[in-house]
Amino acid sequence: MYWFEIVLNMKIFNRFLICMASLLAYPQSSLATISTCVVPDDQTPVSEGCIRFAALDAWLHSPSLHDELGNLRDDVLVKFKPGVYRPVTPFTIDRLVTGSGRHKLVLAGAGATQTLFSGARPLRFNPVPAALLKKKNLPPNLVVASLREAGILEVPKFSDKRFGRADMPELELFYRGARMPIARWPNAGYARTGSVETIAGAAVFKVKGRDVAIYQSEQDLRVGGYFMHDWADEKLPVRGIDSAGRISFTGTQPTFGVAADRRVFFENALIDIDVPGEWHIDQSSGLVYFLPPNPIQVNEVQVSQVVNGLVLKGGVNVEVRDLGFEAFRDQGILLENVDNVILRNLIVRNVGTHGISVFGVNSLIEGVEINNTGATGINLVGGDRKTLQPGLLVVRQCVITQVGRLQKTYTPAVGLGGVGNIVEDSVLRGGPHSAIIFHGNDHQIRRNLIENFVEETDDAGAIYTGRDWTERGTVIEKNLIRNIGSAGLHYGAHAIYLDDQASGIIVRSNLIANAGRGVFIGGGRDNTVSDNIFANCSNGVYLDARGIGLAKHDPQANQDYVNKMREVGASSPLYTSRYPGLAKLLEDDPGAPKNNVVDRNLFMNCDLPYIIRPGENGISVTKSVIVNNTEKVLIDGAKVSAIPELLTVLRGKGRVLRPAEAMKVVD
Repeated sequence: MYWFEIVLNMKIFNRFLICMASLLAYPQSSLATISTCVVPDDQTPVSEGCIRFAALDAWLHSPSLHDELGNLRDDVLVKFKPGVYRPVTPFTIDRLVTGSGRHKLVLAGAGATQTLFSGARPLRFNPVPAALLKKKNLPPNLVVASLREAGILEVPKFSDKRFGRADMPELELFYRGARMPIARWPNAGYARTGSVETIAGAAVFKVKGRDVAIYQSEQDLRVGGYFMHDWADEKLPVRGIDSAGRISFTGTQPTFGVAADRRVFFENALIDIDVPGEWHIDQSSGLVYFLPPNPIQVNEVQVSQVVNGLVLKGGVNVEVRDLGFEAFRDQGILLENVDNVILRNLIVRNVGTHGISVFGVNSLIEGVEINNTGATGINLVGGDRKTLQPGLLVVRQCVITQVGRLQKTYTPAVGLGGVGNIVEDSVLRGGPHSAIIFHGNDHQIRRNLIENFVEETDDAGAIYTGRDWTERGTVIEKNLIRNIGSAGLHYGAHAIYLDDQASGIIVRSNLIANAGRGVFIGGGRDNTVSDNIFANCSNGVYLDARGIGLAKHDPQANQDYVNKMREVGASSPLYTSRYPGLAKLLEDDPGAPKNNVVDRNLFMNCDLPYIIRPGENGISVTKSVIVNNTEKVLIDGAKVSAIPELLTVLRGKGRVLRPAEAMKVVD
């Protein structure tokens, strides 16, 4: 392993040089600073020396701040006073403000809970007419508000929430800062589909346990759920319900079709408002019906209106700190084509899609809290896959909780794309599907606490990648991954899922506890799994040979992988020197699992340490031990920082596996 340590140290040194070059290119201090303070638009009177938020854009673009080349004349500090800022449109800063980045722009609040940007607008509610309450058998304290009266003249329509496709953001309702659930049946969990038929090429189906005829007069009704696979959720508008109780969709069909006995729910039916907090929107009239948990005070109920919070387009050398962002229909913060941006000590919550998205290079997200997102917590995309130039986008010491509220699958706490990006020293907690999904090369996922994921889905992993032979070099190390999966799964939940021939990944020194399978290698090659602790898993490491099976059924099954190799130039010296396993891959039985190394792992209370099916020649298993179940207290009390020491302690207590308990080869 000595040669590998040299290579790794060289990579770290190269990253250090890149970071130093970035610091020299974008100086962090100067002799003078231009500054202003900003107050919310509704503040009266304006503090001395401050400007209202509505005047900030003109101030930032003013000629007095810029030289003849369009660059900032000096460092600029914008100090936001405490209060709630309600932008009419996304707060946008572009390259015309920052220029080349020679000087720094700082946007600073008084604290993430004190200086808050909100995309919500208050609604004024009135009692629902008694005749409607009686006709629909609705709760007596139901109230109604007009979006148009609140200034929302264009009511956003529901969009099809399709698997793997971006959704248009929608309105959400908030009461005293907490998101309220749209009317739903069942109120919790799911119903099940009954019989399914195909009529004129479209699926129609029944639902068990509900007389769906009650929905025939409902407007803007949607049905959602897992129509075919438990890893693919969708939500689509209902076209109608016929006399036989069969439900049909409006045009768009579920991506994978509809099967019987699948999990579904109905959404946005007025007659389903039966729990305090539920609400319904009539999109044609712009009326919102709400069942308040308590009597409503002024401005206590708000609806999200503005699409995005903060948008940086082409920004260079910018720091954003000590601010909060909430209740935006789409994203809290969106960074596009940025360089050297720092986001620090922020709170992002209750947004409709992603908390933060970063497309760019050399940027840091540090000490940020993200909670209750409709989709992903943080998206990082940076670096060049053809040149393997790293993006150096870093998530550090962040806390991301409860993601995937509206889009439940493939919307992780953190998504990584590109080359050379990092997630470290962070807490990722709570989600229906994955915690981290990565694609690309040379990422670092290290020293994170990852817990309570795959809570609703199946055939998924807390850390996931797949479907590309070239996306190599990522290191997953020293993470504590625990409590992955839920009861009743068919395919299972995995702590680390290297799906569909993912190759060249290093998994080392992780503690994995209370998961279905610890590491699942789905037919890939050149993966290394070493010095990990697996506790309370059905299997520690699982390997299959799915690439061979696919090729038997379809000779072109792996052609997509070959095409991806061509797209990035994986046969070039750049790739083959970095990843030697690619050099002769196409001549070496492509699709077969090979050269996987599983070394020096520890197992406690796993049904079987290893399952191999049927690629026993594609893996080398060595030097692993079993530790006694009495060491459970050490596992349960472990902290991320203690994993290296815990490995040493448990290895000293372990014994070598006997052949009968070590491995099972399944045909």
